[in-house]
Amino acid sequence: MTNSQTGIFENEIEEKFQNQSVGSLISFYRRSSSLSITSFGQFFEQNSSGIEETNGKKSKDLTLSSDYTKEILFNEENILNSLSQNKKEKDKEIENQKQKRKTIQKKNEEEKEKEKEKEKEKEIEKEKNEEEKENEIKNEKELQKEEKKEKEKKKKKKKKKKKEKKKVDEEEKEKDEEKKEEEEEEEEEEEEKEKKKKRKRKRKRKRKRKRKRTRKRTRGRH
Repeated sequence: MTNSQTGIFENEIEEKFQNQSVGSLISFYRRSSSLSITSFGQFFEQNSSGIEETNGKKSKDLTLSSDYTKEILFNEENILNSLSQNKKEKDKEIENQKQKRKTIQKKNEEEKEKEKEKEKEKEIEKEKNEEEKENEIKNEKELQKEEKKEKEKKKKKKKKKKKEKKKVDEEEKEKDEEKKEEEEEEEEEEEEKEKKKKRKRKRKRKRKRKRKRTRKRTRGRH
């Protein structure tokens, strides 16, 4: 301990211990020393001086002897070392508490970041699902549109085919009718020819018979 530190401590003892109450001395001593209250009380009793009357009761004199002052000075280095050690331990404990708080705070911040990441992932997943759903709806609409288009196309094709068939049938019918008419005409022509042939043969026979009759008449005249 340096001289300046010793002087400060002596002044403090002079100020604190002159005519102070027992309670004040004990309180100061507890704050300044690692000694227990019991050891201090025993030491105080050994170094106190005299007894006086107060309201008919006896009490210890509150003035400390010079021996007590010497004893305090003798132990000052131990007291200061103890205080220094206590301060170091307290500082260490405070530092440990700070580190614990920092660790807890860091852990909490990491947890918060994880939660934020989870929320972000959930939001991304939600957007992805919504996009997939929209794409499904869009694809479904496109598919329905294509199906409708294909259906209309088939319908038109069928209608066209039906129309063409009808046209072909009508043409075939017309052809059949024309053919029938031609056949009828041919039949009529054939019938007419036959009739003509018959009339011709008939006329021929008739002329032949007529000539025969004429010849017979002619022979009869001669």
